[in-house]
Amino acid sequence: MTSPTYRNSPAPKAVHNWSSYILEQFRVAESILVADDEPVVLTLTKVILRNYGYNVLLAKNGEEAIEVHRASGPVDLVLTDVIMPQMTGSELMHELKQESKDLRCVLMSGYDHEQIQKHGVKDLGCDYLRKPFTPEALLRKVRHTLD
Repeated sequence: MTSPTYRNSPAPKAVHNWSSYILEQFRVAESILVADDEPVVLTLTKVILRNYGYNVLLAKNGEEAIEVHRASGPVDLVLTDVIMPQMTGSELMHELKQESKDLRCVLMSGYDHEQIQKHGVKDLGCDYLRKPFTPEALLRKVRHTLD
């Protein structure tokens, strides 16, 4: 019996960390637009998602996110902060869903889910991710939303 191949390469003879090996083999190429006014959140989110094979587009506010979305072509997911200057995450998603009604989204906030409901996020069909989040929580939420 032969070993299965992934990405045209055979499984290694000795793997010390099978979880890492399996994750490496199933990297994805989906596109995610991340909008957040906090540079640290943008940078960390970009690093985490790119390490797992996602194509990551960044925007520092809602208006820039709309420009990036229009210029980049279709994206698979928008990951946005709820409260940003100039345009909230819910306003951003209302705008983007006018252009792509099936666009999947995750709203991020340091506030709990009940507190952000007053920012018009109820009927957007977005998942929610509480800040601060761990890399594992981010990856699980993104994968769950995309699947």
